[in-house]
Amino acid sequence: MGHEDGDLVLESHGLLRRAMGAGRVEDFDSFLDTLSPSTDPLIIPHAVCGLREGTVVGVTVGAYMVRPNVGFVAYAAVEEEWRKLGLYTVLRSRLVFCFQVDAVVNREAKPSYVVSEMDRGSFLLRRFVDSGGAFVVPCEYEQPAVQGLGSRAMELVVQPRAPDRAEAMAMVRELFRGIYRIRDPESDPAFRRIADSLRGTGR
Repeated sequence: MGHEDGDLVLESHGLLRRAMGAGRVEDFDSFLDTLSPSTDPLIIPHAVCGLREGTVVGVTVGAYMVRPNVGFVAYAAVEEEWRKLGLYTVLRSRLVFCFQVDAVVNREAKPSYVVSEMDRGSFLLRRFVDSGGAFVVPCEYEQPAVQGLGSRAMELVVQPRAPDRAEAMAMVRELFRGIYRIRDPESDPAFRRIADSLRGTGR
C-alpha cells in the first residue's frame, strides 16, 4: 500500500487513530512519509490491510530496517466488530512474511529480529511474552516526541530471542534514525537515556 492507494491510506490512518488513540499515531503527513519507499533507501515500508467489501477493517504497518536486518511492527489495529476472530494474527503474520522476503532480497537468510513497541502492562505485551516467543529488552525505552507523537515510556519487545546489548543498541539507533527520522540519534535526549540504561544492563 502506498501513495497510489489514497483511500486505503486514509482509511488505515483513521482506523489506527480510532483504535489506538490519536496521540499514539503519527500525523497524516508523517504517515505518508512512513509508507513511502522513497523516504529512506535503508527502510522498506509495508502496510497490510484486511478489507471487507472494500473497506479497511484491519491494518498492520511496519518496515524492514536493512542495516540491522530487523523488521519493525509500527502499528496494528482491527475494527471492534472484527476483533477476536484471528484477523490481528493473520495481518501481523503477513507483515512478518514481508520482512522475510525483504531479508532474502537483501541477501540475508531471514530477519535477525522482529521488534515492536508495546505499552507496559498491556494485555498484548503479556500475551507475547507469556507465550514464550518474545522478550522485553531490559532498558528504559521511550517513544520519542516526533511526527506528532508525544514522548511515552514503553517496552521494546523482540522475537525470536533476547538480543545482546550491542544488538539492542543497533536496533534502537536505527529505530530513531530510520523510523522516527531523527538524523543524529546520539544527540537526541531520549536516545541517550535509552542508551545509558542499556549500558547499565551489563550484557
